[in-house]
Amino acid sequence: MNVAQADWELLAQMDPMWAICSDPAKAKGGWESEDFFTTGEEEINKVMFYLTSLGVEIDYNSSVLDFGCGIGRLTRALGNRFKYVYGVDISPTMIERALAWTTDHKNVNFVCMEDCALRFQEKKFGFIYSSLVLQHIEPSTANRYIGELMDLLDSRSILVFQIADSYRILGNPMIGQIFNNFRARAKIRTRMRNLWFSKTTSLTPHIRTYGLLENKIRQTIKAHSGHIVNIQLTNSLKPNFNGNLRFLDETPYFGWVSKQYCVVKD
Repeated sequence: MNVAQADWELLAQMDPMWAICSDPAKAKGGWESEDFFTTGEEEINKVMFYLTSLGVEIDYNSSVLDFGCGIGRLTRALGNRFKYVYGVDISPTMIERALAWTTDHKNVNFVCMEDCALRFQEKKFGFIYSSLVLQHIEPSTANRYIGELMDLLDSRSILVFQIADSYRILGNPMIGQIFNNFRARAKIRTRMRNLWFSKTTSLTPHIRTYGLLENKIRQTIKAHSGHIVNIQLTNSLKPNFNGNLRFLDETPYFGWVSKQYCVVKD
């Protein structure tokens, strides 16, 4: 088990709903399961409406992949709309809990990617979705995953994914990068997390956020025979996100810039 997997495994055992939707008011078991899964329904509703507004054709009889599914917040919602749905995650406990929460969805399957490798080389999907996942993966690996997800699409099928772009201070990504590098070296987030978890465990999950710039993503998508239909700014990396997806009209002045890409395979 690698370090990232160990961190997510610990979070899955301690407080998986808060680890996925980190509303400060919902920490330490504060999420009600009905409210938590309702955020998934609402997010997928917004995404489907958004795709329809773009004129993108969606095949609801196709197989769907939820990349980084956690305990199935979005996978369940996708299962209410598509014929076959697969959720994949790095944490065995996340998958175990996803199975327990999805017993009434016979068309939904879950797979644990313990070796971080995609295992669907012989299968093609009509729709792939990923949210709150890729920004926690080291940039070169996240970029590789985007290429692999593209390769799993059928022709004219759709990939929608959210990812961090850049960190900004006073609207400036260069100043933001300097600050973020300093924050990482000072381990400010780790110290805060130590205080957060100190009453329940001596172990501290270390979940970092990484940015992957748009120009890199464009190159990867083009190299894997796809084209970007639309890019939306989202509130996914706001501290008060709590599962309530919104599209933004302006680039944030402070903090992480989150982008949602809609891509079609040529």
